[in-house]
Amino acid sequence: MIIFNYAIKHITKEKIMSILRFNDGMTLNTSGPLRVVRKRDGYYVLGEGMSIPVDSREEGREVIKEMQGDKK
Repeated sequence: MIIFNYAIKHITKEKIMSILRFNDGMTLNTSGPLRVVRKRDGYYVLGEGMSIPVDSREEGREVIKEMQGDKK
């Protein structure tokens, strides 16, 4: 899958919304809190402006737990 060379950012009331658009039509919304999302090609941890592919929902939860532990 090839990603287009841009992300769309909209600023509304101090909230940044970032959307990654791929050439196959898939979009990933990276705004908001960290969460695990299933797309047609697999699982992703999305949020806080990031997109991290993971192998399973459980792995995604572990990634989020580790990332949130880094903030404390």
